[in-house]
Amino acid sequence: MRRNMKTSFSLLVVATFCFVSCFDPPVQDPVVSIEFYFLADSTLTNMDSLEENLYSLELADEPWLIEDDIAFYEWSTHCIYLNKSKRELLPEFYSNMNMVNEIKPFVVTVDSLPVYLACFDDVNHAMLNPFPSISLIEFTCYPNDILSYFYFPMHDPDRRDNIILKNALIENGQYRGGLEIRLDLDYGMHITRSNDSTTIEYKMIFNNLNDDALYVLDPVKTGWDLFLLLNEPPYFTNLANNRCAHSYQDLDENSIPDTLEWGDTRFYTRIPARRSISRTIMVGGYIDFQPDTYYFYQYYRSFPKNMSLENRTKSNGRIWIGWTYLPFYQVTYTGEEVGTLTEFNPASLFEKFIPK
Repeated sequence: MRRNMKTSFSLLVVATFCFVSCFDPPVQDPVVSIEFYFLADSTLTNMDSLEENLYSLELADEPWLIEDDIAFYEWSTHCIYLNKSKRELLPEFYSNMNMVNEIKPFVVTVDSLPVYLACFDDVNHAMLNPFPSISLIEFTCYPNDILSYFYFPMHDPDRRDNIILKNALIENGQYRGGLEIRLDLDYGMHITRSNDSTTIEYKMIFNNLNDDALYVLDPVKTGWDLFLLLNEPPYFTNLANNRCAHSYQDLDENSIPDTLEWGDTRFYTRIPARRSISRTIMVGGYIDFQPDTYYFYQYYRSFPKNMSLENRTKSNGRIWIGWTYLPFYQVTYTGEEVGTLTEFNPASLFEKFIPK
């Protein structure tokens, strides 16, 4: 009898819970709205003027990108990993790719609040454009499920680094720290001269800022030819006379593997979540590299084009793909074996600097 009473009481509790739940379901955290809008007036292209009136701009009736379209967002490189293809989001661009070479502004909003102005732009103009820009490179050199910005690290501040958008992504569970790449300033730059040719050696640090593992293209595993074909050796510009020293090292273009091999982990090293690795980079063939002070930049990229989601995804991590510039650096070479490396702010050179 006591057992039956306990059973009846338990059933009553369960029934009451189910009844209450039907009318008062568990409260879920609301999703923060993230939307990308074109302007209602497509003839407006003066970015400076538009930014001055950011909060009063009339936007298109419907956004072309919303938070539901975003699988996750890698903050370090501002790569947007999508739940659908770019062709679905931007069909008009794929029907007329010339549109990508024209300035077409758009506004990023968070819960209907405009947070920054950006645009589609010609790649040559985008290099000097301080506004976040999407160029033909982002359409043709990235897989269909990744949308990115073209960015050259000459603009301070980086307008993509918007704290309101960042917090919205974190709240939605869509934020990823990404991959941060820097040079080891303590190691400096080791310089070896032989007759008229100079070899430089420095260390590149790869920081995985994600909570999941990343496979990164490893210069040791690829070999120097392949790595330097993908990641052009740095150009050194003399601060005194603006002369440029660059590498004449011969590289074997046959070292680039077939696209079917790009997902092979033999080219990559796995970096666990929140960990880092360093790799030594060695480049020869520099001519007329005399003792002086130089500034330089370098980008890092892997095999972005046509790398499918299936090829990128591994059982214990994913292959990082993309194209990102490292910060600008300055090297002071006095003729000793090791040159001093420091970060360099290129803003003062903006008017006369011509990117290579």
